[in-house]
Amino acid sequence: MTLSSQKINDIVDLYKKNKSGKYISISEKIRVHYNYGKIFITNPLDFFIEDEFDINLGENVINKYKVKVFVEETEMLPTKIKNNEIFIPKSIVQINDLKIRTRKHGDVFIPRRTGSHRKIKKYFNDIKLPRVYRDKVLLLSDNDKIFSILEIENSIHVNNRNMGPYFRIEYKFEEKGGGYEFDAAIVR
Repeated sequence: MTLSSQKINDIVDLYKKNKSGKYISISEKIRVHYNYGKIFITNPLDFFIEDEFDINLGENVINKYKVKVFVEETEMLPTKIKNNEIFIPKSIVQINDLKIRTRKHGDVFIPRRTGSHRKIKKYFNDIKLPRVYRDKVLLLSDNDKIFSILEIENSIHVNNRNMGPYFRIEYKFEEKGGGYEFDAAIVR
């Protein structure tokens, strides 16, 4: 594809305006976004995808997102919890309700570091997560609570001592950084 000088000028103007969240369409399959000082080139069809995958005891492979999720039951928390481990008390979740999914309209998250309810959209704004990634970030949830935003932050509902027995969830992305292609938003 060849870009006209007008399209190139439009991209330069988009960058100079310095307004996160703005975009221009180059063609039906190419959109150029400006988010937090960076230009992103995306396919408009990658937005607003709601995916949901049930997870069960044992190994769960989610090929679309290149992630493996292992679930087991355990009585106690270890002394040190790894970054890719999440312990959910069995008293607050049923194994049949656990899922890995993308965000949905109206989602609420309670981050561990603040303990305050946040709409997921507002939370992503607060951590300056570029819009081009927001529909690709994976959440560990049940039917009404988000337990973790994988690779970013856990909720107040997980990794709490003296609440066992637990479901231990360990996840591993095939690509470094969860394949999200960003580092700035990772809170941990």
